[in-house]
Amino acid sequence: LAVGLLRGFLSLIGLAVTLAVLILGLFPAILRGVDPILATVGASALILLVNMHLSHGLNRQTFFAFLSTLAGLGFVVIFTDIFLALARLSGLASEEGALLFWELDPVQVPVGILAAGIILGAVGVLDDIAITQSETVQELLLANPHTTRRELFVQAMRIGRHHIASTVNTLILVYAGAALPVFLLFMNQFGGYQDFLQNELIAEEFVRTLAGTCALVLLVPLSTWFATLNPKVVDRHHKQP
Repeated sequence: LAVGLLRGFLSLIGLAVTLAVLILGLFPAILRGVDPILATVGASALILLVNMHLSHGLNRQTFFAFLSTLAGLGFVVIFTDIFLALARLSGLASEEGALLFWELDPVQVPVGILAAGIILGAVGVLDDIAITQSETVQELLLANPHTTRRELFVQAMRIGRHHIASTVNTLILVYAGAALPVFLLFMNQFGGYQDFLQNELIAEEFVRTLAGTCALVLLVPLSTWFATLNPKVVDRHHKQP
């Protein structure tokens, strides 16, 4: 509150909204037998819709950023499905996943729970990417109001590439930090890195990173392009000589 002022206060309200959607909406829906992937996508879209406009204002800029995050959410779903199929994960590697599968009758597809967790974990990063690129475009436009749409896109992408590199590194460290006890336990048991990497619990973390990273990389140019749709941007064909 001291640092963020009004934005900080609104972000706390957004946090309360996120918790309410998860605890009162998403979790009970999955336990009732609703498809976990569909439920997670719907809950994530609602969280993004409320939080992005609450934290960054009801304006065209935020709306375009929101649209780009929806596309990014679709990318996460696609890449999650692809990498889960390639890795042939069951979703039963952890004790929690196995207990959930055996104790709750409606939960019949444990790999769907795993996919839902991967999707949910990537949503916050998508929000960060879209808003940052949108703000970058707006600042560049303020610095030079006569910049063409193409020039604006190229300039913003230079910054976006740095954002990709730092955020990918952040994703890896976040997942590694959350699963550190598991990593250390299995590394100690297996001894060699080959058996360690072939364990399903370890493979799950690699799939999380790959799915989130691929969606993130594609979202940067997409969110940048959405941001350049601002009507104040001068199109090259209409630029004054």
